Amino acid sequence: MHVSTGCVPNAVLSVARQIRSSGGRVMLVGGAVIDIVLGRVPKDWDLEVYGVSYDDLAATLSNHNPKLVGQAFGIIKINFDGFDIDINVPRKDNKVGIGHKGFEVLMDPSMTVEEAARRRDFTINALAMDVFTGEIADPFGGLNDLHAGILRATDPRLFVQDPLRPLRAMQLLARKAKSVDHDTMQLIRSMVDTFPEIAPERVHEEWRKLLLKAERPSVGLEFLRNSGWIVHFPELHALIGCEQHPEWHPEGDVWIHSCGTVDSAAWGRDQ
Repeated sequence: MHVSTGCVPNAVLSVARQIRSSGGRVMLVGGAVIDIVLGRVPKDWDLEVYGVSYDDLAATLSNHNPKLVGQAFGIIKINFDGFDIDINVPRKDNKVGIGHKGFEVLMDPSMTVEEAARRRDFTINALAMDVFTGEIADPFGGLNDLHAGILRATDPRLFVQDPLRPLRAMQLLARKAKSVDHDTMQLIRSMVDTFPEIAPERVHEEWRKLLLKAERPSVGLEFLRNSGWIVHFPELHALIGCEQHPEWHPEGDVWIHSCGTVDSAAWGRDQ
């Protein structure tokens, strides 16, 4: 499949050309690919570069004052012409400890697009696009899942190694999808006890995306309830079954009321 590259900013293309001139193959990855396929204008720009080592990539981009903030994960951040661009080399994440940070990262610019995509959480996030030709690489059926609105684990064996992924599902379901694949939901339910391994700042980030970016944040709240992960948010759990006076609150219990409230807040946020 090919899509138009017309919405890719000149700044991003310019950086990609610079990388290509050093021998790198540049692929757009992440949420931008989803947005382009769905006909939306992306807000985040993430480039994955094949065939160039991390150090050589950093040297190639030296004129952009690159920030090597994610050096352990092969990530370089630059700002060019007002656009924040994240650039990384392919990597494998090997589970060696507990928690979201308990991974050994092995950068390997010789990896194939399929090999690099396998570590990504959901098939829709395993899509990659050639920034110059618009060709979509879809090694795990992400296009079908995207059009069907399904969140499906890319690799079940790798999915369960990262305890953050259920909270990623929480906000992605509300922003990018309609349902969670049955087998993937079973994996998420099996991971409930891993919540304490997640760093608080990562929990905050997923909630920030849900409440500030989702059109209907209540979808994420209902996901927490259905997946069992709501037990880790007792203040929310307590709302379920908390009755209200039917004369003043005919909609139902405090949980239903609160779900409607966060959706109303999102509507007001976007006005």
